Amino acid sequence: MLFYALGIPFLGLQNLLAIVFLSEKDSITPLKRNIFGIVLNAFLNYFFGIRLHMNAAGFAIGTAISWTILCLWLYMSWARRHQIRTCGIVRALWKSTAAAVLMLAVILLWKLYLPYEGLHLIVLVVIAALIYFAGLLLPKDENMQELLVISLKKAKKYSNT
Repeated sequence: MLFYALGIPFLGLQNLLAIVFLSEKDSITPLKRNIFGIVLNAFLNYFFGIRLHMNAAGFAIGTAISWTILCLWLYMSWARRHQIRTCGIVRALWKSTAAAVLMLAVILLWKLYLPYEGLHLIVLVVIAALIYFAGLLLPKDENMQELLVISLKKAKKYSNT
């Protein structure tokens, strides 16, 4: 289930990008990409699930990888059409992914020592969220620093009222 969950954000973005193409009166580009995605998904599911004998986990990995590739391909097609540079977006995605992996490591370490029950679960959610946002803020980024300043100002404003 974990492997399958890794691809769900890309499935959502893929659907959003397909709607963007449809809103621009282009239904052919997402159609071609989706046909390729179906073939890729079938191949990867066969490779991971059957050839590597990973069974359900292999099918989930194949599906997640195909969703990721299709989402990135749709995005690159859209960005190329609108002359959008992707360097900044790739950097932001990398930071977000690194922060998510850091958060996952904390959750998995937590599982070794404490249960996912009651107050422990609430504390885990808070700690995991703080670690995720700290992971986003650690690498120097003007946008994240600006977001932090705005958030702190709003928090101070609400605490004063």
